[in-house]
Amino acid sequence: MRLLPILLAALLAGCAGLRGDAVAPAWRVAVDAPPPAGLAAIARPLADGDVVVVGGQDGFAHLLRLADGRELRRVAVDGPVEAGAARIGGLWLVADEAGRVHAFDGRGRERWRLEERAPVAALACAREACALVTADGRVRAFDARGRTRWIWADPKGAGLIERVLAPPRLAGDRWLVALPSGDVAALDAADGHPLWRATVADNRGVVRISGLKALVGAPARTGDGWVVPVAGGRLHWLDGHGRTVRTRPPASRADVLARGGRLWVGGEDGALYLLDAASGRTRWKLPLGEAPIAGLAPGRGCTWAVNTAGLVACVDDAGHVRLRLRLPEPVAAPPAADGRGGVLVLDRTGGLARIAPR
Repeated sequence: MRLLPILLAALLAGCAGLRGDAVAPAWRVAVDAPPPAGLAAIARPLADGDVVVVGGQDGFAHLLRLADGRELRRVAVDGPVEAGAARIGGLWLVADEAGRVHAFDGRGRERWRLEERAPVAALACAREACALVTADGRVRAFDARGRTRWIWADPKGAGLIERVLAPPRLAGDRWLVALPSGDVAALDAADGHPLWRATVADNRGVVRISGLKALVGAPARTGDGWVVPVAGGRLHWLDGHGRTVRTRPPASRADVLARGGRLWVGGEDGALYLLDAASGRTRWKLPLGEAPIAGLAPGRGCTWAVNTAGLVACVDDAGHVRLRLRLPEPVAAPPAADGRGGVLVLDRTGGLARIAPR
């Protein structure tokens, strides 16, 4: 008999998904110029205060004004930018495909740089500390002045990965990092010593790209453990020692968002899920189309979900779609919160849109 309430909730959520006020973007501007035969624009935007920074396949970091999307300036780097930008100590950090991390101020002046031997696949900063992961499995921690604290090299090295990994997460005294090998590792924030590692995206024996499992979306912290999304795989619940407690569908390439003992999960099946964080039980499932969910971002009174076909929806805790629209182009990059309750979405052609609540 427990199945009936779940089915009823899913039906109501699905009906709610047909409603929702249609809105237009607050603005949409062309910020990138991907080569015709090259990769689509995939860098995650970053908003801080009144400024948005996004890297492009065109080899620039673009600084835009949040209010209207007007370009304030652009900073040339040394190749395409695919990982999301970061912010620390009043500086913007952008990593390019040449393996360089550029730190520049609001006027576009470079203050320092770091050089790696392989493309930077992920970059993040928190609490005056930063960490990056390269495509060949090196993890470097550094401070706001670009001084290296430690470097740890994954013995497994490179693996079958997508171009971009989930950004590192700092939790207490450790960094949680996704590795090209398909493992997740917890590294001591002070010295880089590995505390544990777990294989959650096993690509041994994979011969087709369609069968590739990748760590693309950021995990969510749940008590002492983590919930890790795997594109092409399953959700993994890990305890504080990196041991798998449970797994369950769906496959997900979107960040998992944790709030109030619940998890927001965007599935590759095109549905948005609200799960109980402890048990993994589905509270409701809301289909948003057949296209995979590209990413989630927290909004004001709702959560933004963006699928790869360009559908943008803001869904509240009860599974009601409050706002929705469809962008003119498909989306590959994960969306980002704008800090004002809205969301920033970069489409495949390099068009950046801001959708703001009314």
